[in-house]
Amino acid sequence: MKLSRRLSLTLSLLLLFVLPASILPARVLAQNKTLVWRRYDVDITVMPSGDMRVVETQEIEFLSGTFTQGYAVIPSLRTDEITDFSVREGDRVYRKTDSDTGAPPYTFYVLYGNGGVDWFFPKTGPSIHTYELAYTVKGGIPQYPAGDELQWKAVTSEHDFDVLASKITIHLPPGGLPIQGRIVAFSPAGIAWETPDQTTVVFTATRALHLNEGIEIGVAFKHGAIAAPPPQWQTAYDREKAKQDILNLISGLTTALALLAVPLGLFLLWYLAGRDPAVGVVPEYIAEPPSDLPPGVIGTLIDEKADTPDVVATLVDLARKGALTVEENAKPGEFGSVKRDYELKKLPMPDGLAPYEQTLYNALFGKQESRTVDSLAGSLYADFERIRKQLYEEVVKRGLFRANPETTRSLYRNVGIAGIFVFGIAGFCVIPLFGVEAAAFPCTAGVLVLGSIALMVLANRMPAKTRKGAGEAAKWGAFRTYLANIDKYRDLKEATDQFEKYLPYAIAFGLDRRWVTMFSKVEATPLPRWYVPRYAPWPMRDPGVGAPKTMAAPSAGGAAGVPSLSQVGQGMAGSLQSFSDGLVTMLNSTARTLNIQPASTTSGSYVGAGSRGYSGGSFRSFGGGFRSGGGGGGGARGFR
Repeated sequence: MKLSRRLSLTLSLLLLFVLPASILPARVLAQNKTLVWRRYDVDITVMPSGDMRVVETQEIEFLSGTFTQGYAVIPSLRTDEITDFSVREGDRVYRKTDSDTGAPPYTFYVLYGNGGVDWFFPKTGPSIHTYELAYTVKGGIPQYPAGDELQWKAVTSEHDFDVLASKITIHLPPGGLPIQGRIVAFSPAGIAWETPDQTTVVFTATRALHLNEGIEIGVAFKHGAIAAPPPQWQTAYDREKAKQDILNLISGLTTALALLAVPLGLFLLWYLAGRDPAVGVVPEYIAEPPSDLPPGVIGTLIDEKADTPDVVATLVDLARKGALTVEENAKPGEFGSVKRDYELKKLPMPDGLAPYEQTLYNALFGKQESRTVDSLAGSLYADFERIRKQLYEEVVKRGLFRANPETTRSLYRNVGIAGIFVFGIAGFCVIPLFGVEAAAFPCTAGVLVLGSIALMVLANRMPAKTRKGAGEAAKWGAFRTYLANIDKYRDLKEATDQFEKYLPYAIAFGLDRRWVTMFSKVEATPLPRWYVPRYAPWPMRDPGVGAPKTMAAPSAGGAAGVPSLSQVGQGMAGSLQSFSDGLVTMLNSTARTLNIQPASTTSGSYVGAGSRGYSGGSFRSFGGGFRSGGGGGGGARGFR
């Protein structure tokens, strides 16, 4: 038993330490092998037959480790065939072998299936050697009337060590004069080129080539210098390229069209479907309500949204209509503070209430005779949503909107979301389906996605008022101007009767804080008949009845038996601002019970060669086209 455990432990240790070492990548195990290309030159001779004889001269300095083999992988893309390989080292010509298994030194093996060439030499440590790899490329130059084109990845980017220097020399056939303006080099390194004579072009790297850096050259020369038919692959390539060029043209045109059509279409959509009708001249301000629209409906009409201020304004309007009273109470808070709470006392429901007013009344009380505002917290959310829905129905019923504003906004938002989803997926799928030449199609999709986002934003402007609704909105806007600036248009001492009368409208307009504050500074302003502050004199309260009995008939002071703000303040040894603070706090507390936090308790708003040059980058010729990665050659080079 002990022997079995020891054997298991030994095997575990072997697996822990030996097995990981056995599966390390070859590159990690070979880190002790290093080298550098002191020079990597390529000489390309274009023959009248159209064949290219390529000679790569690689001067290698082995820095550390032992090497026995060099290799080259040359893809046959855009060629008819790569053949006639040869390898030499100085004066020593390597012999071709039929197998790479156990190949002797100074031989090479060609894998025609993948263009692989391996050459073998004796074990070599740190030293300098020059290898010459040569091969013939058949059908590597496409021919066009505007010029024949040689594009070749002369120095591959797939090399594990630096290339310190590189020169590529192109020898064109007799009569093959290079076409100025159509000589190009693609490389991260700077490349200088010159034409020492009429049929020779020389490219020289101006710095070392590091890992994943190579050189691809392109030279277009006069057509007719090659006395042979075009390469076999050219016909199919040109056909595919023509198809892709058409796709690219179409995609470019559709992108340009989308850039014009999307903004214009959105504007026309708003102009035809979302724009409010024009109204006539409206006075700067109107000193009294221009119609009998209730406050909640007015708030929904003005900003086209049924929101918290509209519901709170409706509650205060119900109090004005005699449906309830609000009594401020105080209870001990933390650290000796006093916390206000507000008791809503139920009175008989007035006749003629709109559906949303009835819903609010029933939601507040149900079968109870009184409720505190704190006790309502969190319980009115479902009713609040139903009240909002009924407010939207009310503005449509009264002929103020063509359709339910919330339904209209939702419709356009949903269309925008669908557009983002559809056009976004289309943009991702188009390149795999049509290729990189259709790269402008994703741009088209991107424009349409942006247009869909813009439609979602525009959705807020799409609810359209009727002519009646636009007229009412303009007139009530003028009335709002009056309420906001009443101290400029009236002597507040002569307008104290308007405080309670217009308070629901001020709430719907978001002016409640300003409205209460302005009138709290006027001593003659009477308290609202339905509001009982916590420091009110005893005659204003009746423990047995839900409504103050002494607030019946108006008088010169404001109301019979009803003290003014100033009188209440003096009687409480407090200040006139106490009522203002209490009322605004009540309104904000009510807003919180609707599960919508006020934006600010101080703002009153609840809504919250003869030539030489340098070349690099992309270039497009008249024929097959020069572009980075568009030529043959390349592959990988290295030593083992």
